[in-house]
Amino acid sequence: MKIISHGAFILGLCQIFSFPAACAAGLPCPKEIDTRQILLHNIPGWQSYSAASNQKNYLNRLTFYSGHPKEQASLAPDNESSKSKILQWSFNDEEIWIACGYAETNIELIRKLEKPAHQCKVSYNTADLPISMNCR
Repeated sequence: MKIISHGAFILGLCQIFSFPAACAAGLPCPKEIDTRQILLHNIPGWQSYSAASNQKNYLNRLTFYSGHPKEQASLAPDNESSKSKILQWSFNDEEIWIACGYAETNIELIRKLEKPAHQCKVSYNTADLPISMNCR
């Protein structure tokens, strides 16, 4: 296993994802997004009310897809059944997309891996939240 410095790891993420604002965090995803929940249609006889107009939603999952996520071809990690805090995905030559998922919303930020990768490893903390990613 090749060990790289923290700086090289972050630089690698920036090169793979071309996403400099998030690269400082050690993941290709923003740590949080702001969302607003609204009622799409009025209900006769009712008024809608929300105590908070905006909500912060924090990153809580990463998902890899073979092709665009709209095709719903999410990829399972190679070691899904293990209790490891590091999950690994291996890819063939298909187009790989990553989705950043956030707590308390179904909004995901998606993007295609800019450079081909054959393997990605994601480390998780004790709360099972993603904390780092390394692709090669």
